[in-house]
Amino acid sequence: MARKTNRQIDLLGFREKVESKSAWSRGLFVSNSGFTDDGLTAFARGRATNIIGMTGQDLFFILSGEISLTEALTQKARKAAETGEFYVPVFELLHG
Repeated sequence: MARKTNRQIDLLGFREKVESKSAWSRGLFVSNSGFTDDGLTAFARGRATNIIGMTGQDLFFILSGEISLTEALTQKARKAAETGEFYVPVFELLHG
């Protein structure tokens, strides 16, 4: 069994905290250094998500005016609902 990293433990704890709130609640998890592919795969396995992931690169696109924070969150929430993945890069939202 693979050992969980501190970030994975933080992310799992955050998901549990958000899930303990009302059914329509969403959480935003910001990681300055991003997420590993293994972590994203493990986190997405078998459960719908009620959190949205954001990275430092996502914030760069928002702060540089490429996309508004509101639009980024709206599109990320839509992708999460469609795919079950909590993290979709803003770059992918902008450039398909």
